[in-house]
Amino acid sequence: MTSMTSNIEHVKPSYRFIAIEGVDAAGKTLLTSNLVPFIQTQLDKYAAQYEANFDVRGFTPWEGSERSQAIRSMFLGQNINDPMIEMMLIFAARRDLILNKVKPWLDAGGFGVIDRYVATTFAYQGLNSQVPSFMLWADLMRQTCERILPGLTIYLDVDDESVRERLELRGQPLDSIEERNAGGYNHLRAGFQAAFSILKTTSPESVYTVIDANMAPEVVLTCAKDIVEAYIERLFSVDAEVRERTSRLLDIYQFRMPEGLTS
Repeated sequence: MTSMTSNIEHVKPSYRFIAIEGVDAAGKTLLTSNLVPFIQTQLDKYAAQYEANFDVRGFTPWEGSERSQAIRSMFLGQNINDPMIEMMLIFAARRDLILNKVKPWLDAGGFGVIDRYVATTFAYQGLNSQVPSFMLWADLMRQTCERILPGLTIYLDVDDESVRERLELRGQPLDSIEERNAGGYNHLRAGFQAAFSILKTTSPESVYTVIDANMAPEVVLTCAKDIVEAYIERLFSVDAEVRERTSRLLDIYQFRMPEGLTS
């Protein structure tokens, strides 16, 4: 990855912004909704100390404006054979969400948790869709997302068998992107690995973690709570011992690159 990441401009992360990433049926939406109230209880611990109220809310790709929803329906409701068109549509829908929901919330001092973000776009529409240049993806990522990169990313790693079982239990027709990947998700997992290699170089101050999402949802939630609690405690604390302790805990869940994908 050295040749891919050597010329990437560094971006300071938005520390009050958390992204949940993973393939289809990894449990992103459920985890996002369950984490929001837990994060609020963690933030409330610091309200008196900082004489401020910290509020948190979750964001999903389908809660943008009518324009954003119209764009999303274009690439979910039909097969688009050109990866560039699909990637542009996805970035357009996300920019609408960023400009109208995420950025105003963060600018007002809020904390946000988003269900899938730029790593998902790279895995699905970037590396594995043969977009001509990963640098194009990196530039689009920075510009369309207003340089808003998460301070913490939680990647839900799940195998093909679990994905198929969960999609069957869902009992809903697959959208065009799910249909395209119905044969297996290993190529997407490799795409996420490559995305995190790039993002680690783009935003080296960010924290990237991984959870085995083949486990029961309540176990995944417990792991995510451990990560978030340590992250928030480290974010607010100036005590060296606390920061060292929380860093050790986060290191347990740290996303580590497989051989051949290190930057």
